[in-house]
Amino acid sequence: MTYSDGKPVKLNRHKTEVAPSGRFAWACRGNVYLSNVVNCLLNEAVTIDEVEAQAAKLESLIDPEIMALAQNVEITAAGWSDQRNDLRLIRIKIRPAVFEVAEIGRGVHMAPTPEASRVQLPATATDDQFIRLALAQWKVQNKFKAPLCIGGVMHQTTVSRAGVERRMVALYPDYDTHAKMLGDPNAEEVRAFRAQARAAA
Repeated sequence: MTYSDGKPVKLNRHKTEVAPSGRFAWACRGNVYLSNVVNCLLNEAVTIDEVEAQAAKLESLIDPEIMALAQNVEITAAGWSDQRNDLRLIRIKIRPAVFEVAEIGRGVHMAPTPEASRVQLPATATDDQFIRLALAQWKVQNKFKAPLCIGGVMHQTTVSRAGVERRMVALYPDYDTHAKMLGDPNAEEVRAFRAQARAAA
């Protein structure tokens, strides 16, 4: 979901981008312009081990005035590392006058979430629990009228040594309203998803 001036304006094809190599994936949260720059740069990387170098290019390429407008921009990239023979997860945070690149460990990470939140996320979660966490964010957005850009469909992106797999796992409760209002690039996939759900019921 893309917002402008606090209102939904577009349903996106998916939240997570998959590298042309099929070796890693990433998701951007925040400013659309910065996300487009990130997508261009990370599309040039072949593996997750090249992401940090591309992130350094990002900081040098973006106009300081544009960077100053960044509010809570976050990029999370995940993929199999040939160098480490293990999964890697890299997070890039962009704030006014702040540019951070850090590696984060295995676990459940959720954003946006209140910085001062005392709620402890579990160390692991099932697919169903991840869907429920996403729906909890959606409820917070609607209760407090917060433009968190949550809506449309949910895709699950799985990263492994074999590559990246993405599949639809759920629809947000207001999907039909937004699809009717904005159109949906996932319409065909949604029809197939609903037909499969009916067949399994």
